[in-house]
Amino acid sequence: MEALMERAIQLRVDERLILVRRLLGSINPPPSVGPEPALDSETRERTARIAEGAIDPVPAGEVLPDGPRYVSDGTGRTTAVQLPIGDYLRLIEDLQDLGAIAERRGEPTVSHEVVIGELKRDGLLPA
Repeated sequence: MEALMERAIQLRVDERLILVRRLLGSINPPPSVGPEPALDSETRERTARIAEGAIDPVPAGEVLPDGPRYVSDGTGRTTAVQLPIGDYLRLIEDLQDLGAIAERRGEPTVSHEVVIGELKRDGLLPA
């Protein structure tokens, strides 16, 4: 796995984005077969009770799990993924970081010890 990761990181940014899209597209949760008749009947009944004001609906954020949710078409094929906004923003930040790493791949490196020494010299770390 580590060798595969190293090869993937060496790809150009556009190639890595294509790879990410293909990998995410390959994750296919079990197909949904649609609601059972009893569930369909229960859903209609609850919807009517909400419309009558007999019960109060619960906000989705209180009952839905955190993490990705998969949207499937009628055949069970995954067509979309819904992410909590925090997960989405972290994913975007990671992709931006990967782009910056790829752009700077050819730049000279500085050892950890040199960086620490410079930070101490500049008073940004205690000596």
